[in-house]
Amino acid sequence: MARLPIVPENWLDDDQQAGGGSSIPAGGEPEASGPKNPIGPIKGYPETGKDSWRTGNDDVITAAANKYNSERNLFPGDTEYMTPKLMKAWQMRKAAGARRRSRPIRSR
Repeated sequence: MARLPIVPENWLDDDQQAGGGSSIPAGGEPEASGPKNPIGPIKGYPETGKDSWRTGNDDVITAAANKYNSERNLFPGDTEYMTPKLMKAWQMRKAAGARRRSRPIRSR
């Protein structure tokens, strides 16, 4: 089984745009809503209706996967290459796992 990397807190902060700027581009047209790099739903984690918020991190996840791969000089086909879809699935499982662990386990 392959081990997934541990990503330090605030790992992407240097690459993130500082707040306070206008969300309207120079052309005057507001940007379209939604991710620029959609990853798509992960099996078992729908992105419709009340779960549509899951698309909100797609651009950040894509940036994180690209940064991880470029810092390690990884390319598709390399064992440790991280696709945005794999990183998103990892995030969804990790978040669901944390909720499951917080509930007490009952025996029958």
